[in-house]
Amino acid sequence: MAQQRRGERVQGPYSNKRGGPNSRWRVFLVDEEGRKSPKYFTSKKEAETYAAILRNKLTGQDTLNGVLYRYEKHLMSKGNKQSSISTSLCRIKAFFGDDTLPIYALSIQKLRKTYKRRVGEVKAVDTHRNELAETKTLLRWCFKKGLVSKALVDRLDEVEGTGRRRKGKKQLRVDEARRWKKKAMELALNGDSGAVAALCSLYLGLRASEIVNIAARDVDDNGKLLWVTVSKTESGIRRVEVPDALRELLLLLANMKEPDELIFGKHWRDW
Repeated sequence: MAQQRRGERVQGPYSNKRGGPNSRWRVFLVDEEGRKSPKYFTSKKEAETYAAILRNKLTGQDTLNGVLYRYEKHLMSKGNKQSSISTSLCRIKAFFGDDTLPIYALSIQKLRKTYKRRVGEVKAVDTHRNELAETKTLLRWCFKKGLVSKALVDRLDEVEGTGRRRKGKKQLRVDEARRWKKKAMELALNGDSGAVAALCSLYLGLRASEIVNIAARDVDDNGKLLWVTVSKTESGIRRVEVPDALRELLLLLANMKEPDELIFGKHWRDW
């Protein structure tokens, strides 16, 4: 068995019922030979904070950047899609603005102050509220890994999202949709693949992420059917009928690609 490095393990905190008023809780630092060095605390909160700080220092993953590396591996092991993982990590990084931040040094006051700053920097309510939600999820995972104290996690709900979320997006009126479709069709017939992608949202009701993930083999039955194989939810995996107005345009793009190639090329969903 490989020999453990000095101080690799931290145990506790444990209740010390026989201790005096200044030693009610204990945390042990265990060296490579199994020898325990106890440290005593008056409260459980102090003991948890100390243990979390010590564990961070011992693993060498005390910065936000190091924690996010481990968190990404965790999300991948759950089977989350890479696009979803990237979005989560980007939101957390944007929220803190500094990936060298020692995660163990984070307090509820610091979290509240950081969110207040983001509210001032970001106009879109959905943006800063989504960042806050992702950050809270990260910190709850950090607690399970012993990276932050229970005291911090217990108070996360005190930092509430501000502002009203946007309810849906503006929808085209009938006349607007007709003008929009006319221009998109004009561009598509002149070889603009982006216009074909846009028409997929109007004719097929697909999400942007679903459109950019269409492979050549998904255009099926001579263009009459489209298989949606990448979606936000499991129920989104489906097949849809393609109207005649769009069929030839999709077939043309699909025939120019290998079966597993994306017909619109590699793009992020905001393309």
